Amino acid sequence: MFQRLDLSGVFLLNLRMHSEELLKKRIDFNQPQEEVAESISDRLTALKEAAGLNTSQLAKKSGLSPLTINLFENPYYEQYDIHSLKKYVEACDGRLDIHIKKK
Repeated sequence: MFQRLDLSGVFLLNLRMHSEELLKKRIDFNQPQEEVAESISDRLTALKEAAGLNTSQLAKKSGLSPLTINLFENPYYEQYDIHSLKKYVEACDGRLDIHIKKK
């Protein structure tokens, strides 16, 4: 069974990718974001683009379905599971860090 994350402010997700291309992207992966759910989709999309992958390539490399990838890139989606999120990020040569902070 997958663990589900409640991303309503308790969890901050920090995605990092070690790539020169990422420096050219519009998102600073080291800065916390105010809108956590929105930033996750933005960060995932930027990570995929920086890795030079399209959705079908990422699906093959990660083992996730194209539908799951599209859901993760939707700014209104909030039902991320850690296992699938890790697959997505690692397929883009990224690293998934989860920081839990007190409100």
